[in-house]
Amino acid sequence: MKFLFKFTISLLASSQALALPTNDGTTEGLTKRDFVRSKLGPRVKDATSQGFDKVRQFFGYLDDDKKDKHMFYCKFELRVINASDGVTAKFPRLRISARKDRLFANAYCQFKGFYESRSKPQEDPIIIWFSGGPGESSVVEMFDIGPAVATKDGKHTSKPLSWNNFANLMFIDNPIGAGFSYGKAVNYTSDAAKDIVPLLERFFQDFPEYSKQPVHLTGSSYAGHWVPAFADEIVRTNAKVNLKSISIGNGIMNSKIQYPYWIETICSKDSPYPRAKEENCARMKAQLPDCMKQLKTCAADPKNDLVCRQASEACDSLMDAGNVYGWDIRNPPFDHIESEALDSLHCGQTWLGQDSTAKLFGAFGHDYSTAEASNKLTGTGDSVIPYDQGLPRLLKKGIEILRYAGDADYVCNWLGNKALAESIQWDGKAEFGKTPMKSFSVESVSKPVGETKSARGLLHFVRVFNAGHAVPIHQPQVAHDMMKAALSGKLK
Repeated sequence: MKFLFKFTISLLASSQALALPTNDGTTEGLTKRDFVRSKLGPRVKDATSQGFDKVRQFFGYLDDDKKDKHMFYCKFELRVINASDGVTAKFPRLRISARKDRLFANAYCQFKGFYESRSKPQEDPIIIWFSGGPGESSVVEMFDIGPAVATKDGKHTSKPLSWNNFANLMFIDNPIGAGFSYGKAVNYTSDAAKDIVPLLERFFQDFPEYSKQPVHLTGSSYAGHWVPAFADEIVRTNAKVNLKSISIGNGIMNSKIQYPYWIETICSKDSPYPRAKEENCARMKAQLPDCMKQLKTCAADPKNDLVCRQASEACDSLMDAGNVYGWDIRNPPFDHIESEALDSLHCGQTWLGQDSTAKLFGAFGHDYSTAEASNKLTGTGDSVIPYDQGLPRLLKKGIEILRYAGDADYVCNWLGNKALAESIQWDGKAEFGKTPMKSFSVESVSKPVGETKSARGLLHFVRVFNAGHAVPIHQPQVAHDMMKAALSGKLK
């Protein structure tokens, strides 16, 4: 589709700091094993003065020019801050120890960011977050679900409501061409899966102290493609990744199932939000059959770029016929909480795009980008290729699945996400289908915040009230508490 879905991923780091490289590319106490395996070169930048934290910080690339492999790494000295410390300091109560990664896949560099859990980093689960787009950087999510707030004056302050209150966070710029990652770009989500899974295996091989902790893949929007494809690749290849669960917020996974609900979302008299005009609803109903026909043709021949691209364009026309704001039909402007979160993301995105940030990260000769990855996948019609085929395999392996959706989103609406969850072909399908929705609450909010249904402790769906496309922005406390409950097995 022509619009960008938001996506992000997160990376974990060890609790033991390695020796730090100096500005000229030499090392201070780096072991022979580390030096030989990483082939540490001169592209290293001291970023201590930037104020992300009080510890020494370095960013750079590990290069293999012969094979065109350029792996970005960020490295922080270990920091231990007591839970009693205040929240006015930079990144309070946060232990950061990002280590250089020797993780290579086919001719690419992928940028990673890592934040340890504020609770028990050696025991808590690992959340790996994938942003949407396709092509949006994952790193910007440190200003959303992560521990930082970006301000208009270019500074970064800490925030207490971060998902690393209960889990280790891991962010990776995915796919190649997103953010600061570069190299040979991919054309399909299935290709991106073949990059990500070996990378994760190598990470846990190099840092075995994290290899037994439960891994949770998550994200929103186009992550409805990334997350199920990556999880299925892990399961199918028997990869050495301790995958326990996945979750997708307002995700697009199977267009044929989800797109028909555009009409009901904005035309139904039962909607709690403003409805589209009657003439727009009539136009959508007239265009729906052509969209569905072309989606069926694409699903039968998903590597036929022309067919799938034409299907994407036909369905774009259907979506546009609604003539509503796609990400939130409540009619923005947003309230102060949402506005502050959006401002932080916008400021973070602006900061990441500055030349000074590229120099800070050692990303010389490569601009912070979304266009390359987006153009590649848009050109193949990847957005309308279904990626839900592996879900039955995940459930059979006991991997828990959570789909949640803000109910004011139009593009990836809650009705389509619910229908997708109910369509999964597994032995609990009938049970899940007939289970009624019930009130949903979280620990920090006194009143119900949505509706939910579950089956066999494996498949969950949550409708979140008064949230658009990005639940962590529109309802940050709900998103925080919901994910905490999901990872602790308390989502019922």
